[in-house]
Amino acid sequence: MTQNVTETLQSFIRQFINKIIREDFKDLEETPFEALDVNVPRHAIRIICTHVDSDSLLHTITRLIIYGFFVFLPAYLSEGYNIPYVWLHENYDFIPQIIFYFVDDPSTRTVRNKNKPLEMETSIRLPFLDISQQSSTNDIERIANKIFLNFKNFKVTKGKIKYSYRDKVNKINMSSFFASKSEAVELFKNVILCLENVVYDNDNIVEHKPEKSFTVSEKRYVFGRKLEIERRRSGVVQFKKATLHIQGIKPIKLVDTIKNHVTGSKINDLIQTFYE
Repeated sequence: MTQNVTETLQSFIRQFINKIIREDFKDLEETPFEALDVNVPRHAIRIICTHVDSDSLLHTITRLIIYGFFVFLPAYLSEGYNIPYVWLHENYDFIPQIIFYFVDDPSTRTVRNKNKPLEMETSIRLPFLDISQQSSTNDIERIANKIFLNFKNFKVTKGKIKYSYRDKVNKINMSSFFASKSEAVELFKNVILCLENVVYDNDNIVEHKPEKSFTVSEKRYVFGRKLEIERRRSGVVQFKKATLHIQGIKPIKLVDTIKNHVTGSKINDLIQTFYE
């Protein structure tokens, strides 16, 4: 009976999971499986994740674990993206961008929200950055140093009102949700201070008042069950990290709350394509 269950499980994985894996490695579809080179990192992970008839149950489980942690989860959960980076970068062209990520202190969460962190992001484009030139690493180093100094102990109160900072001259358009305009000013001003030759202007702040109240809980029927719907929350969040996003490569962590990751001499070591 146990053997039949094992065979059924492995048959399912060969038929359905292997199909998903083939989609994840679609760039290798023209290369026959037997021609894959184990010395090439992307080929190797494709070989390791694919279940074959001769696998023992232990081999099957090991392959699933490796696929889940090294292929599936990074693609779907990394830095907020809901589709694999490589697909996103195939279909969209974008200017280099720095994303600032904030999160609440776990010790301040209520019992109800203990597994639901209060998160906040804002981002800024770098239209002046010519990433094709080696010299741009120096620009990134200077920006990273300023982020480290300006945001090392930075906290802000996330709220339910959206504020934007729009500077058409410098092609800057940032936004996030704040408890008040003063909180928005503090964050946006700190971001601008990380750039060179850009001056903060309070007139660039725009308030977007919500069309409905988020202070009252809302319940909806879902498949016959009445469930409470997640609402916008307020609370203090603290700076966690800043990442640089450049089309065609994996995000580069510039800064976190512990240390500055990027220096001009090390940035090349952090650059990775999606196939490494």
